[in-house]
Order: sequence, then structure tokens, then C-alpha cells
Amino acid sequence: MKEQVNNKIFITQFLLEIKQLVEELKHDSNKLPSESECEEVKITIVENNFDLIYKISMECRYIDVSPNHQVILGYKPDDLINKRIFDIIHPEDIPNVIRVGKELIKKLNSNKFIHRLKHKKDHWLWFESAVKLYQSQTGELKALIISRDITDNKKSQEVLEKRLVLFEQINSLLNNIKEAICCVDNNWLITYLNPEAERIFMKSGEKLVGKSVWEAFPDNFSLKVYKKLKQALEQKNHVRFEEYFREFNIWYEVRTYPSQQSLIVYFNDITERKKREEEIMHAAYHDPLTNVPNRKFFKECLNKEIAKAKRNKSMLSVMFLDLDKFKVINDTLGHDVGDQILKSVAKRLASCLREGDTIARMGGDEFLLLLPDIEQASDAEIVAKRILNTLKQPFTFGGHEFHITTSIGITFYCNDGENSDTLFKKADVAMYTAKEKGGNTYENYSQKLAMDIVLDDTAKEDNRRK
Repeated sequence: MKEQVNNKIFITQFLLEIKQLVEELKHDSNKLPSESECEEVKITIVENNFDLIYKISMECRYIDVSPNHQVILGYKPDDLINKRIFDIIHPEDIPNVIRVGKELIKKLNSNKFIHRLKHKKDHWLWFESAVKLYQSQTGELKALIISRDITDNKKSQEVLEKRLVLFEQINSLLNNIKEAICCVDNNWLITYLNPEAERIFMKSGEKLVGKSVWEAFPDNFSLKVYKKLKQALEQKNHVRFEEYFREFNIWYEVRTYPSQQSLIVYFNDITERKKREEEIMHAAYHDPLTNVPNRKFFKECLNKEIAKAKRNKSMLSVMFLDLDKFKVINDTLGHDVGDQILKSVAKRLASCLREGDTIARMGGDEFLLLLPDIEQASDAEIVAKRILNTLKQPFTFGGHEFHITTSIGITFYCNDGENSDTLFKKADVAMYTAKEKGGNTYENYSQKLAMDIVLDDTAKEDNRRK
């Protein structure tokens, strides 16, 4: 509503200015072409193209309209004669049309301008118009206007502009996104890298675009990555996987988004997440004091080794260790000293093992050892003797020496059991026997050993009842 009021004011002022300028031009009419000259131009144009051609008075009213108006705008010439041109000009374009009109009157130059005209069916068409003043035979000033329909061009331009805006937005997004993005065509040629991709691959897009992925990154993509990308490109599948890129020391989550002509690959740095996961996993499977595996980790390893030994018909050993009289150290010197000794014991035990053997802390002063792929029972006994000798060396803390011994129980798969729980229990029985003998020794489990313990326990129970 406000726009319509403003346009009426502009039009009124414009018409008043035209009257004043027209009076001034009457004294210098030689500057303008005659009506006959304009009529010749009009006839030539009408006969040779499909533009709108019309004449208007200085009151901006139609005084002559070409037949093409009906074809292009739906108006018969009589529909427009004596109507003001502003009646069918888009309200938003009226101020610009008035500006062009003022310049025309002042400078007498033929001006071009772009505007919209209303079709009789109430939709708008875009036109590029050229206007020129001339003088009629009666001395009146009039204007000849030729308007060309540019609606299709305008729509194409608008689509192009929207696409350019969208492209700039997408480009800005890609340039600022934290993920690395690489695009390749169906021939594996790189077509785009965003700045993050340039940063992580340490190569500029200018040097990489147009090159084959395998030429650009000969050492970066493993066989697994190659197979996954090949699957995504050839089968047009979305693929997601995680991969460690050793050259960059970075873990990436890789995601692919295929199209008919290309493949977009996202590389998301998940190194920090992987570190946190490793820390959580380490805490779940390791003893916080000694940093050696815990019972849970040991049992999973033992189950795997039992399955392997069953397939290969091989032998393994489980050793149960309990430090002798360790409670005395905790009670007399405190848990801080006890903890330091446990850490040192764990290190010495680990030094006695082969690569592939496993050490775990059960809790307190108890440890477990797993020796897979041994040839005979004496192999485990050799390790047990090595441990006893290693622990004979004194432990020094705060200027004081401490002497630690241990009792070791030994069991074997499959002689003593075929599952982890059975091997644990029998190793515990053997360790108990070693401790009963005064400690600082090892004992292999046997049926006789188990029977002796049962008989001993029975005898002790009978003595208590008496």
C-alpha cells in the first residue's frame, strides 16, 4: 500500500517536470527527429520483428500500439490506447522507469531500461526497452518505445545467479568444514580437494587436481582402502570404514558418497576418539597399579589359546603365583611400600617370559602366567625356576632391602583340564601345596596332589571335632 502511494507521488511529480521540460524544448525543436522519421523506423521494425512497439504522449499515455501486444501481452491495441503506461508496469519498477524518463527529457538520448509488464492474465513478463523522443507534425513531443521480451533470458539469469549463490555457499561450507573432502571421477582422477584435505595430505589442490588418486598418494592408501573405494565407485554404494594412515599417524573415519559421474570421499580425523577408546579399553583389561593385564584379559587370552591348542593338538601351561608372607610387609611397612614392591615384582615376572607369553595380576599379591605352545612340562618348570631366582634378588626402597619369595602352582592343557576355570582351580591347588611346603618353590598339579589335600583337610576337620 505504501509503495502504491509513493508511486502515485513519483508519477505526479514526473508529469509536472515533463511539462516544464517540454516547454523548454519547443524553443529548440531541431534537436528532435520528426514524426515521419519515427514512423518510417516504426514500420521497418514492425515488419521485421516480434517486439512490442508503441508511442506515448508526454502524459505517459498510449497513443499507438503495435499488434504484437496481443500476441505477447494479451492486450488488443484498443485495450491500451489512452491508458497510462504505469497501469501495466510492475510497481517495483516504476521508480526506475521514471528515472529513465527524466534523463531522456533532459539529455534527449535514447535510453534503455529493464522492467516488467503485466500480462492480461495477471502474470508478469520481463522486457528490455529502448525509448526515443520525437516531435509530431503539430509540434507535440512524443516518445517511441520498443520493448523486447527477455523473460526466458531473465529466468535463465536468475537460475544462474541462484546457482552461483548456491555454489558460493557450498564452496564456503567445504572450505570451512573440519572434515577433509576429496572428489574423484569415474577414472580415479582427482577433481577437487578442500583446504582441510590439502592440509592433511600436505599437498596443494593445484598439484593434485587432474592426477590419479594412486599417482597422487602412492604410499597413503592401503589395500583395504583401495578395495573399499573401488567398491563404492564401481557399485555406487555408500561405504563407511575406519583406517589408520601410518604416514600421517592419524586415524580416519572414511565415508563415501557416490554419484553417476564421481565419488565424494570424506576423511574425518578420529585420532583423539581412538586414543580415548584405547585408554578405556586399557583400563578395562589392565591392573591400575602394575599396568599388567588383569584377570578378565587373562581369561580371554587363555580361552583363545585353549582353542588354538585344541586345533593344533599342542600344549600350554597356566601358572598361579602367590607372594609368600606379603601381608607382613603391608601390615608393618604400609601399603605404599607394598604397592612399590608389587610394581617391581610385576616387572621382574614379565622379564622372565617369552614373547607371546602373558602375565596378569589377579589382585592382592597373586599373579597368573600363561605359557602357550610349550613342548613339554619341563619348559614351564624352567620358567618357574627362573622366576624363583629372579625374585631372590633383594628389592630396595627408601634405603632398605626387602626379600620376597613366591609359591607357584603349575597346570597343563590338556592333561589337567580343557577349560580355563578348571586350569585356574587346579593351579590354585598346586600353589597351595607349594606354600604348604614353606614357599619359595613350585608344584605341578597331579591327581595324587589333589587327593593328599583332600585327606589333609579331612584330618584337620576330624581333629577339630575331637
